[in-house]
Amino acid sequence: MATLRLRILSTLISWVITLLIVAIGGRWLASLPPPAPNAPTPTADNPQEPSPDPLDEDEPAESEPPPEPGADAAALAAGLPQPRRLVVREPLGANVRAEPSSAGAIVATLVRGTLVEERMRDGDADAAARGWWRVAWNGREGWVATSLLQPASGVP
Repeated sequence: MATLRLRILSTLISWVITLLIVAIGGRWLASLPPPAPNAPTPTADNPQEPSPDPLDEDEPAESEPPPEPGADAAALAAGLPQPRRLVVREPLGANVRAEPSSAGAIVATLVRGTLVEERMRDGDADAAARGWWRVAWNGREGWVATSLLQPASGVP
């Protein structure tokens, strides 16, 4: 009789634990944004970018001028270090962020194999020590976690 009571008690405890896990998981799933219908799949040539926030339409968009074609040759002639070429190594891609933090706003998502250039500046050493690299691609800049990138050796 005691073993029957023990089995019933353990079964009830298992059910309570299961219900708690389901309730917590349900709340977590409800907090996620819904997927975009017919969202295009990002590619290396066309990284996925978040849609603009309608509240920010009044603010002018910041844009950086594209680098000059002779800028690399001028930097090389001046003895400045060349930017290091990196490639996204993470199979799920890499989020490019506005700030060197996982809490920073996502600027774009780059797919595996996307080539970027490291663009470290004075004052970026602290971010690099925390595991973030400032990178540039397609005339844009942002921050990517160092664990998601690798040197692009042998890649043109």
